[in-house]
Amino acid sequence: MRVARINQRERDDCAICTVAMVLSYPYERVREDRIRRYGHFDDKTAWWERYFQDEGRAVAYLPLSQLQVVQGKDSDVLGVLVASNPALEAAHVVVVDEDGVVDPADGCPDHLVLAQWATLRVAQGFVLDREFLVVASRLLK
Repeated sequence: MRVARINQRERDDCAICTVAMVLSYPYERVREDRIRRYGHFDDKTAWWERYFQDEGRAVAYLPLSQLQVVQGKDSDVLGVLVASNPALEAAHVVVVDEDGVVDPADGCPDHLVLAQWATLRVAQGFVLDREFLVVASRLLK
């Protein structure tokens, strides 16, 4: 499954962009829903997991070593990957689809191969989480 990239509008709205990309929702809808439903969480709190569930999507955490479940051409799931930067006390959230990483940060291409993206972020001081969130593309029945 492939997603269309949404560019960040603010320094700290990568999670909003990521949720919007995964669900194919407008950025504004996710931003407003987040504030209305959960208040003003920062992106150190994984509010997006609850949002996906509230929207009827199945979610599960898998080890990073199983990322290939997302990258198959017939996959009907997407991945949400978090990288933290301890020095900046910040986290960055991205989508992983069948073509690689979709990073909402300014200046990023539509897709990057996971290894390239990881090398870039690690060089910037980020540490990838050991697990990623798998999100089903279809509504639960």
